[in-house]
Amino acid sequence: MKKLIVDLGLSGKFLLIAAVAALMLAVPGTLIVKANLEKASFARSELAGIEPARVALKLVQLTQQHRGLSAGVLGGNEAMAAARRDRQLDVERALASVQQSIGQLAEPQLTAAAGRIAGEWQSLSGAVAGRSIPGPQSLARHTALIREQLVLIEDISHVSGIVLHPEATGYFLQLAVLTHTPRLTETLGQMRARGALLLARGEATAEERARLQSLADVT
Repeated sequence: MKKLIVDLGLSGKFLLIAAVAALMLAVPGTLIVKANLEKASFARSELAGIEPARVALKLVQLTQQHRGLSAGVLGGNEAMAAARRDRQLDVERALASVQQSIGQLAEPQLTAAAGRIAGEWQSLSGAVAGRSIPGPQSLARHTALIREQLVLIEDISHVSGIVLHPEATGYFLQLAVLTHTPRLTETLGQMRARGALLLARGEATAEERARLQSLADVT
């Protein structure tokens, strides 16, 4: 082997050196390229989940507002009736946006969850519009529906990989935006809706006052 190398011409020796260097760089180079490709794929997956999460958060906000307006109307406050009807239309538009954006993720679990939410909303909004549901039951069903919407947001973050963001800043940012803040606004929303119902009725039972106090303690 030594004699073979010695007998090589200058160009041959350079070619041999280049071949050895290429072999030495092949493994780490392949690992680097693979890692960068995986990062790019993960970033694309996260990006695909941003719009569904955004419209789902908007849906939660609008449903919370409809809950409060419904509480007032069902409690006898007719001044809120027009605003409630407008908010119902807003929720329906938001629902359509959620279903469309989730469809782009091509995840049957998310599609099925969005369908269940849409079905429950149609039943609930129809009952409120027809005044065929008492205020406390409306509150309970709205709250259960919003709980499903919050679970949907968490599922979106898992399916898209947003919840697995590798950098601490990005991880805690998504945790604040998609988990902690929605939970806080939901507690405040429940307080607002219950308060609207009690104000419209002009009275509150001891149990209702205790419930409001417990929600205030959570915040």
